[in-house]
Amino acid sequence: MKYETYSEYNSRKAGLAESALLTIWPNLEAWQDDLVLVGGLVPRYICGDVSTPRALPRPVTIDADIGIALAASAGGMASIQFALLEKDFHKSTNPEGFIRYEKKVGDYSVPVDFLTEDPPSTRGTRIVGDILV
Repeated sequence: MKYETYSEYNSRKAGLAESALLTIWPNLEAWQDDLVLVGGLVPRYICGDVSTPRALPRPVTIDADIGIALAASAGGMASIQFALLEKDFHKSTNPEGFIRYEKKVGDYSVPVDFLTEDPPSTRGTRIVGDILV
């Protein structure tokens, strides 16, 4: 979900998106060569002084988006889904009907989306490793 203005974002939810990424990233070590951070969290790490106090963290996003290569595989018996389940993330569906993973934190579900490109397709899902993207 994207809001029209900065002030519409809830600072607690925006902070949870980064927390979700930092929670699962170590569990995805076996696939990290095939993963890249995309979306709203990217500028936080490459733009401006993030140490300056703000009402909301910059940039503002309420989910973590991870790009994944179509050929992602850790080999052996490793499972991306199991790595996510170990950190209490569960499979769900976003408002557009696409698969995502979420973790319930208090009264809010923090979403993590895995995204990929599979030209010439512009919509739909693909199986990468053992997850739908």
